[in-house]
Amino acid sequence: MIVNRETLDIVKTIDVPGSECGGNCHPFGISIKPELNLLVIATQSQLSGGESKVMLLKINGNLEEPSGISIELYYTMLQLFFLNRRKADVRGVAFCGDRFAYADHNGS
Repeated sequence: MIVNRETLDIVKTIDVPGSECGGNCHPFGISIKPELNLLVIATQSQLSGGESKVMLLKINGNLEEPSGISIELYYTMLQLFFLNRRKADVRGVAFCGDRFAYADHNGS
């Protein structure tokens, strides 16, 4: 949901592309890089034990006029790394300056 920070009114709701998660995506984290019009979402295919994915989306439209914004899938990272032979369990994502970071439930 895009919310007007002054009035807290919902300006627009954007659906996460469910086809990337087998029909349903359960987002855990989100980060926006406004200078590049990029949105990244940490998501799982199921609430418990689902496959972790990180979706990088392109924002179309002006962030100052959110009612006209749409998103399109740019890139999906399925499992970023295998740690100690365990799959990554991504729980958060962030843009840090010119870098991208993620937090893993297993401690990475």
